[in-house]
Amino acid sequence: MSTLRRGPDVVIANGATVSGAVDLGEGMLCGLQFATMTGTAITIQAAEDIAGTYVLVALRGGAFSITMASDRYIALLSEETRGLRYIKLVSGSAEGAARTIQTYVRNLV
Repeated sequence: MSTLRRGPDVVIANGATVSGAVDLGEGMLCGLQFATMTGTAITIQAAEDIAGTYVLVALRGGAFSITMASDRYIALLSEETRGLRYIKLVSGSAEGAARTIQTYVRNLV
């Protein structure tokens, strides 16, 4: 049985909209926890390797966007995040300070 665990933190720098790249390893992204955020929506970019070209993650119905609020945990569906390993998070607005977003992953084995 796979268990949910805390994954790597994602940081969006002060004045930036895009985080640095993170490696989720063998885990599947299942949740994000936000503290204070300037933006109200976040999207995910993914690449096939950590130094690769990151592209927007979209669902067949259109862009994949998460409405966020401060001090909130957002659960993600497995069909939305399956297969993502290297990701960046993109805020809809430039952040007013450095922001750390906690990821939660479920091991695939």
